[in-house]
Amino acid sequence: MRYALLLILALSISFSARALIEQSQFTSNVTARQPVDDLGSEVFGKTNEVTQIYFYTLVTDMAGQQLTHKWLHEGELMAEVTLNIGSDYWRTWSSKRLLPSWNGNWQVQVWQGETLLTSKDFVFTLAQPDY
Repeated sequence: MRYALLLILALSISFSARALIEQSQFTSNVTARQPVDDLGSEVFGKTNEVTQIYFYTLVTDMAGQQLTHKWLHEGELMAEVTLNIGSDYWRTWSSKRLLPSWNGNWQVQVWQGETLLTSKDFVFTLAQPDY
């Protein structure tokens, strides 16, 4: 029994260690399964509009598994999106609609089960109106 548990643990560690985040970025849209731009770490919104932002993730070696994108605002979980991975080279994304009052520090964390694979931060700021 002990041997079986050790084998399962070893296999799960080596299997999850293979999962690789090849690319992750914030973008204003995804077209043909590709991000249209790279917003970097600053996202600007307008006072009277909802701003939609996407978090794009390219993963390898995860066919048949799931990833979870966790969207946090000032450390508080605002959304959790589970994404099914269909092949060993998979492009996927989640999005969040940001209200103007949700300015400040944001983070998206990418999880595989209980393992944090990567995270990225951005600051959401309202753009100054043009006069």
